[in-house]
Amino acid sequence: MRAGRAHVLHCAAVAGWVAASTVGLVACGSSGSSSDPQPQGPDGAPPPELEPEASAPAPEAGPEAADAGADVVTTGGRYCTKLVPVPRFCDDFDDGDLTNDWTQFVAPAGSVLQLDTSSSTSAPASFHVIAKATAAAAANNVLLRSTMLGTVKHGKLAFSVFLPSVTFTKGAVAIAQFYVNLDDAYTLYLRGPDDAANIPMLEAYVGGVTTRHMLGKLPPVGVWTRVVIDLDLAGGKASVSFDADKALDAAPISVLTGSEATVRLGALVDGPADAFEARFDDVVIDY
Repeated sequence: MRAGRAHVLHCAAVAGWVAASTVGLVACGSSGSSSDPQPQGPDGAPPPELEPEASAPAPEAGPEAADAGADVVTTGGRYCTKLVPVPRFCDDFDDGDLTNDWTQFVAPAGSVLQLDTSSSTSAPASFHVIAKATAAAAANNVLLRSTMLGTVKHGKLAFSVFLPSVTFTKGAVAIAQFYVNLDDAYTLYLRGPDDAANIPMLEAYVGGVTTRHMLGKLPPVGVWTRVVIDLDLAGGKASVSFDADKALDAAPISVLTGSEATVRLGALVDGPADAFEARFDDVVIDY
C-alpha cells in the first residue's frame, strides 16, 4: 500500500441497526478525519504520521496483559462485559452505535460501513464492510480506527472475522493494522503488495525498514474465525493465529517499546483491486 493517500469522508452506505445519531455522522461525513495513513508502499516511502484523532485518545487503563493470551469469558451479559481481566479496549458492536467506541472511521462513496444483524459471534450485531472494486492505483479503505496512548511491550489484537472469499486476482488486501509507535506498524495481509508476490503475510514496518513474514495459511471461508495478532515487542516475536491454528509462530521482529496502540480494522485495500467484503465482531485490544 502506498503512503499518504488522502480520503475525504463521503456519504457511506449505512443501514440497519445504527443509532440515529450515528446515521447522521456517517452520512454527512462531518466528524471523521479526512485522511487515513497507509503502510509503506513499494516505492519505499515511509508511512506518514497519524493525524490527530476526531476525539481524544482514551487514557491508559486496565490491568497489564503481559501474556497476551486467549480471552477468558465468563457467563452472562454482553461479550465485552464478560471478559476477565477487563481489556483496555473491547467492542462487540451490540450497543446499536457503530462508531462510538472508535476515534475515526473511513467510508468512501459507494462503500459499505455498517452494523449488521444477519450474522455475528455475539448477537445481535457485527461490523460489516464492503470495499467496491476499483481500477485506480490508490488506496480504497473502509475501516474503523482506535488510538490509545501508553507503554506497549506486548500488544494483542483479537477479533472474529467472517470472509466470503479469500481469492483475489489483483490489488493488495489487508484486514488489520497495529501501530505501536507513530511510524512503526504491523499489517495483516490476505493478499500482499505486488512487490511481495501477493502472498498472505504479516508485514512489519519498523524504523524505516520493511520486513515481511509469510503466513502459513489463510482464514477459512464462510465461517467465523477468531484471529489473534500477538506482538511480543519486548521478546522480539510475532505470532498470528486463526482459531487454534498458527499461521505465523514466533517470527522474529524488532525489540522495542511502543508508545501507543493504534488499530485500523476493516478493508485496507490498495488498487487496482477486486471488491472486498468482510464482517468483524468482538474486537479486543490489549497491551
